[in-house]
Formats: sequence, structure tokens, C-alpha cells
Amino acid sequence: SAILDYFKEKFGIGGIVISAAGNIKHKDLIDKIKKNISGMENRKYINDFTGQEPPENGRVKKIHDSKTSSVHMCFGGLGCRRDSEDKYPISLFTNLFGGSMSSRLVQKIREEEGLAYSIFSSNVQYLDTGVTIIYSASSPKNADRILKLIKDEIVDIKKRGVEEVELERAKENLKGNIVLSVEDISSRMFRLGKGLLFDKKVLTINQILKKIGKVKKNDLNNIVDKYFKLDKMSLVALGKLNKGRLL
Repeated sequence: SAILDYFKEKFGIGGIVISAAGNIKHKDLIDKIKKNISGMENRKYINDFTGQEPPENGRVKKIHDSKTSSVHMCFGGLGCRRDSEDKYPISLFTNLFGGSMSSRLVQKIREEEGLAYSIFSSNVQYLDTGVTIIYSASSPKNADRILKLIKDEIVDIKKRGVEEVELERAKENLKGNIVLSVEDISSRMFRLGKGLLFDKKVLTINQILKKIGKVKKNDLNNIVDKYFKLDKMSLVALGKLNKGRLL
């Protein structure tokens, strides 16, 4: 009964976003939608989602023993919300730090040192909070060294700052990924729907590219200081590890 009550309260016409992309005619789509939702109640949707403030000192260390031959580590912390002004700077930073083949982590840890099978960084943005992620997969003997090198790179950026050439490279990489994503019909559909559902608006591709282009080096340096605080970053690992040494 609780599930049915929730459905009746939340799933009315006023709370639905329908997104479509591809070889469609707008009028035909509208006619089909009207026909198929004619039996639904025309209730106004009340969004009572308030979210919650993430913990300030949420540092966690969890090591899960496993018989797998490789070790999987996830090192990270809090990120920004979807509506934050840090949205594009943090996406650019995670791109240049470990989001492409030319990024710092990939070049240092995988290509130069040959320590990891896979390593990357990314960020996820939600309505009320966000998360930054640095992931690696390696043999158990390399885990300690990888984590140290990740920390060293963060310290190096905090000390010397982001270089202009790597910022421009990250901009071009991120812009290219965005432009390529519109070639996929499903990605285009999800982008339109998420924009309306979460942000109440849909930015054009050109608007997004302009926002990315306006990001400066100092914006990324501020991102590192704000979100990559080593004493507040958490670690979760799976595999055979020395629990006492990591983090």
C-alpha cells in the first residue's frame, strides 16, 4: 500500500518528463503521448526532495579481502553539485588528471612506471552533492606505490599549479567528447531529459562549449585546493592488500 500511495502521489502527468531524439516528427510524438497518458491523473507534481548536507569529515578506509589476482582501488572524496559554478572546472580537472591517455595519472603510473592495468579519474554530480573518483586496477605488489604516486601528483599540482598546455589539452578533449556524444541518439535523448528534469533547462552544445572555454588555470587550482584534500579523501580497495600501509 505504501508503494501504491507513493506511485499515486508522485507519478502524475505534472511530474513526468518525456525526452525523445532521432527520426521523429514532433506532432506525431505529441499525439502518441496524449493518447497513452490519457488515463493518468492530471496532478501537479510536488517536489519535496531536500537532500542533505554531506559530512565534512567523511574519511573512510575499507579494505575488502578477495582472492582476485588484481587489486582494485577507489580513492576520492566530495565533489560539487549539478548547479555549482565548479561544474565545468572540476570536469576539466579530472580530465587532465586522469581522464584521457595524455592525462597525468595515465602517463605517469601506466605508461612511464607500468604499474597499473587501468587508471582514471572522474567526477559525478548530483542534485545535492557530488563525488570525485580516482580508480586503479593493478597487481597487489604495486598498490602501495600507485597510491603514493597519486598523492604525489596531487601535492605537485597544489605546489606548482596546472600548466596552460594541459588545460588546453583537457578542454579540447572534453569538448570533443561532448560533440561526439550528440552522434549517439540515446545520449542525446538522456541529455535533454536530464537537463529538464534536474536543471529545468537544456543548454545547447555551443553554450556548453563556451562555458568550458571560459575556464581558467586558476579555476582548476582552486578545484584542487577545495576538493582534493588528502586528509579528507577516502579509500576503498578490493584484493589482497597490506591493510596497515594503505592510506
